[in-house]
Amino acid sequence: MARALAERGYGIAVHYHESADAALETVDEFQRLGTEAAAFAADVADERAVARLFAQVMDRFGRLDALVTAAAVWEPKPLEEVTADDVCRQFCITRWARSCAASRPGGSWPGSPRVVRS
Repeated sequence: MARALAERGYGIAVHYHESADAALETVDEFQRLGTEAAAFAADVADERAVARLFAQVMDRFGRLDALVTAAAVWEPKPLEEVTADDVCRQFCITRWARSCAASRPGGSWPGSPRVVRS
């Protein structure tokens, strides 16, 4: 999804939590396409970190036209070992973070961007 947007001239903000190398490779790929791109680190399970992330994106790009979310965690383990904390963490990252980002902590988004779950 982000590649298709980059090919259409969108600037791309790449979020990562622990995968800095992969995020920087992705930014390099977009920049080779001639697209403005930058990487930003944040823990999307932390509401304040999400607010800082979006403030940094707005400082860099000045606007947000589309939000493509793909945040997830993969911690394979047998079902009988899954705890309530595991389920809550999964929910925080896959659902809460998207809701937090879509609602923009601290205000509304100029231009009413589209939110896409990839």
